[in-house]
Amino acid sequence: NHSIVRLQLGGQSYSELLTADTSSLYPKFSTLETTLALLVDGKSPTEIAEIRGLTLGTIISHLEEAKEKGVNIDIKPYLPKGPLLKAIQKALKASKNALKPAYVELAEKGKNVDYETIRLVRLGVEK
Repeated sequence: NHSIVRLQLGGQSYSELLTADTSSLYPKFSTLETTLALLVDGKSPTEIAEIRGLTLGTIISHLEEAKEKGVNIDIKPYLPKGPLLKAIQKALKASKNALKPAYVELAEKGKNVDYETIRLVRLGVEK
């Protein structure tokens, strides 16, 4: 397993570099590395999507890819809290982590939860 280390380049955090004209000063990073660096910098998945001009679904895909590669990521601060989290976890367990059945089960119980939130919870509970 790999661990994420706070990325510092030239004394600046990675998110600060994204707003500066650094194309000739710093190496290019993969889109996955960029997402992970911003997450380590304390940005939420939603903030990362806004900063990068990407959809939240794309950012979650990056996080899923990182987890598949063995990168330890902490998304717990960005998960829903309390009963909603428990309801999503229960629906995911019943559906064996399949998104659509979990979504349908939640909708049938009057829980209006989008796929991205379910994916984040799945990412937080999968081993």
